[in-house]
Amino acid sequence: MVGILTMLNAFKKLKLWQRIIVCIFLAVQISFYVLYLATVINQHIAYTMIVLCFVFALIIFIFDKQQRSLSALLLCIGLFITCIADIFMGFLNMFEVGISVFSIVQIVYAVRIHSDARNRQKTIRAYNLPLLPKAVKISLIVRAAAIVLLTVLAVAFFWGNPIFTQNVYLWLIAIFYIVNSVVNLVFASLAFNRNPLFSLGIGLLLICDIFIGINFFGWIPQVGYLAAVNIWWIFYLLSQPLMALSVFAKSQSKLGVRSICRSGHWSHEIKNSADDQWSPLQF
Repeated sequence: MVGILTMLNAFKKLKLWQRIIVCIFLAVQISFYVLYLATVINQHIAYTMIVLCFVFALIIFIFDKQQRSLSALLLCIGLFITCIADIFMGFLNMFEVGISVFSIVQIVYAVRIHSDARNRQKTIRAYNLPLLPKAVKISLIVRAAAIVLLTVLAVAFFWGNPIFTQNVYLWLIAIFYIVNSVVNLVFASLAFNRNPLFSLGIGLLLICDIFIGINFFGWIPQVGYLAAVNIWWIFYLLSQPLMALSVFAKSQSKLGVRSICRSGHWSHEIKNSADDQWSPLQF
């Protein structure tokens, strides 16, 4: 409920040109989504929706100085890499490469989720580099432990099985991807009220990935409506617009970043917004 109120208040605060762009963006996305559900267009045409999400976020980032934050920049980078990943997955059928590129997307989103921790202002004096906040340390430990554990279990239970031995790299990169996706969802959910659209987008993307995995094992019957519409795209096409709209989320780090050469090393001055809310990610 608080997340919904946050979204409504954020929309009211938008400038007129921003509201117009948001309305046009939503109208186009909803139209394409309905056409896809009605099997009028296929996933290749629906790919246009994914590209439009990147274009929308990029327009807001470029033309609205108030949204030029590190968080918004990372979102644009993530959406752009997503467009590239979809080319490998949907058009070239290069599954391993596609998952590898999507893994980079998850890393970018992980950086975005943790980029607003206030105690990152603590620096190492010698190099003026930010120390890792507690939430980031926990996140890295959980990710590493889960990846190692799942890899060991996969080798222990599936070694000798052709499904595993013939697709070892695919399994390893899939484990890396799904672990980062789940951990990102957990940490994004902790700050749901701060950025509800991004949290919902991460959740829908994970559901999409689950159905892709189920389909990989042939557990989804390709008959009737399921043969005409890839069920995972139903969730995927919902996740990307939500993420794109999260470009309006407040960020504590504005891109007034200047690199200054002092005493033989570079220092970065980052202007911090004083009116930002605290996030549960900031232990």
